[in-house]
Amino acid sequence: MRFDTLLAEVGIGKKAACKLPMFDSEMGLLEVLEEQGCLQEAVLCVAHLLPPRESVWWACQLLKDQNAELESEGKDALIAAEQWALKPTEENRQKAAKLAELAGMDTPEGMAAMAARFSTGSVVENSGVKLPPPEKLYAKMSGGAVLLAMLRMLPDGEPFLEEALKTGKTVLKAEN
Repeated sequence: MRFDTLLAEVGIGKKAACKLPMFDSEMGLLEVLEEQGCLQEAVLCVAHLLPPRESVWWACQLLKDQNAELESEGKDALIAAEQWALKPTEENRQKAAKLAELAGMDTPEGMAAMAARFSTGSVVENSGVKLPPPEKLYAKMSGGAVLLAMLRMLPDGEPFLEEALKTGKTVLKAEN
């Protein structure tokens, strides 16, 4: 992925991108964003840079580590998303999709499970029509799950984002 496309995907326009110091790699971009105090954008970049399984897994690990008091629907959605990341079968993807709807898109766990749904397969279920999900929709969902989780911690969300970025860099390094 080109960096200008990636920056646009995470909401950094051309004018703002021109003000960033130079970077020449994915890790360089993440370092620059972190140095500039753009932790949310850096976290979204991680979600976009990771392949689907890893992006969903990364979000799930962060949500599990958060130790939030969850409704059973949220717990079930998070477990289903992680199960898909560990074993990406169509059955696990569809289970994650159903549980995402029960948990709700207004929860980090619902968004993580929806990221699994939109990682592969068809966005139209049980119709016989195969319509692949829009490119990188899984990344928007997994990144969104992490940002929603951070909102639960306000006003102390910054350490969570720092940990999300650190963990994301580790996963990215393992991928490359």
